This record gives sequence, structure tokens and C-alpha cells, in this order.
Amino acid sequence: MEVQNDTKFEEMYKFSFTFAQEKGKKNVDVELACDLWDLLVGTKCSFLTQWKSFVTAKRDAGEILVITKDTWNLFYDLIKQTRGNIANFEDDGAWPTMIDNFVEFVNRH
Repeated sequence: MEVQNDTKFEEMYKFSFTFAQEKGKKNVDVELACDLWDLLVGTKCSFLTQWKSFVTAKRDAGEILVITKDTWNLFYDLIKQTRGNIANFEDDGAWPTMIDNFVEFVNRH
């Protein structure tokens, strides 16, 4: 199956964001993004439930309104870097604030 190939999977993951966008929009609603993450990375990421709780809490607090393409792709980069286990996270100082805030969120809960 092609999606077991990491390169093909990444292409499919990135394409899914564009496919999910409503006509004329550049972003994806948080709920739809969460559903897509369940379908695409549910088995590849042990911290998916925490990530979805984090982005939903951010949306509910008015801190984010939608999932941007940048956030979509950064989450995939986080999964790759950690091999799906947040305990493998390496803070090299290059992660954007949202990812740093997520790691803090995980460590608090």
C-alpha cells in the first residue's frame, strides 16, 4: 500500500489540507482538521488526543479561529520528529511558539 511509504504518506497528508479547504478559504475549521487527523495520523501519533484538546481549547479561548496550512504542516513535522511519541520531543529552539505551548500543555496535563 502506497501510504506506508513515508514520502507518499506525507504527500497525501499535505494534499488533504488543500482538499479539505472550502472554496475560497485558505484555512480549515478546527473540527474538520481534528476529524482529518483522526483518519490520517490516528495510528501514527500517541499524542493526537492531547493535540486535538489543545487546539480545541485554543479555539474556544479565541486564540485561534482555524487551522492554518502552517499549523497543519508543523503538526506533521512534530509527529515525524517525535516518531509519534511526545516523550521524544527535542526542544532545539527552532519550534514555533504554538508547538512550545503544546509541549507545555502536555507536561501540565
